[in-house]
Amino acid sequence: MRKLLMASAILAVTTFACGAGSGSGSQPSSGQATCKDSQAPHRAYVVVEHMSGKVVQACVGFEGDSINGPNLMKNSGVEFRTTSTSLGLGICQVDNEPAHFDQCFPPGAPYWDLLLDVKGQPGWLESPTGLDQVQVADGGAIGWQYRPQTGSPPALPPLPKRK
Repeated sequence: MRKLLMASAILAVTTFACGAGSGSGSQPSSGQATCKDSQAPHRAYVVVEHMSGKVVQACVGFEGDSINGPNLMKNSGVEFRTTSTSLGLGICQVDNEPAHFDQCFPPGAPYWDLLLDVKGQPGWLESPTGLDQVQVADGGAIGWQYRPQTGSPPALPPLPKRK
């Protein structure tokens, strides 16, 4: 069962499609984030938990009913890199972790897990889809957690500190 869950998580990671990017503008913070586009009527968040336990949070203001996952990541200022796989683009690096990589998904290496927090729901949920299919409504969040492929999964990252 554990191997099936791990395979599902790895499959989810390999299906993320968000375009390679390097954030610009204000840097994400480890505390309550200042929102980019703060005049916009809605807010969405990005929470990144590194293997070390360091947590980074970013906030993005947006128009409309929701913002898609790729645009939330691009607008957040959180650095991320992707690679093409047979299943689409996969997330290789978030906020410069790993610092260097030759392969996006080397066997036995840690991977980035995509989590979703929907305002009004109880905590983080594992995303059933890739980033390209994620829509984040006002007050919602995307979470990234760098996880080892072996051993017990770590506790989930903290929820965003909402404005």
